[in-house]
Amino acid sequence: NNVVVEDSVKAAAQEVQGGKTLSDALRDKPYIDPMVYQMAAIGEQSGKMDEMLGKAAQVFEDELDEKIATLSAMIEPVMMILLAIVAGLLVGGVLFPIYALVNSIG
Repeated sequence: NNVVVEDSVKAAAQEVQGGKTLSDALRDKPYIDPMVYQMAAIGEQSGKMDEMLGKAAQVFEDELDEKIATLSAMIEPVMMILLAIVAGLLVGGVLFPIYALVNSIG
């Protein structure tokens, strides 16, 4: 949940203001992925914190894109079936009264 992660990040920010390194502050948080504080530690050691955290963000974005693509691929056949049922109901709703009218005349 974003609220829980937000609280963890705010607590980590307070710890950083208190003198802890970002990686150590994030390590204690249960809802922060281990890759994040590992990449933060690498960024602290190499002096390229923004680059390392950017790579971590890119990994999460790629994972999310993959999950969304999988979910939409799973939903697509169901949507096609539902649309076919709705189209069938519409066609039936138009044709059945016409057939009933023709049968009542003849």
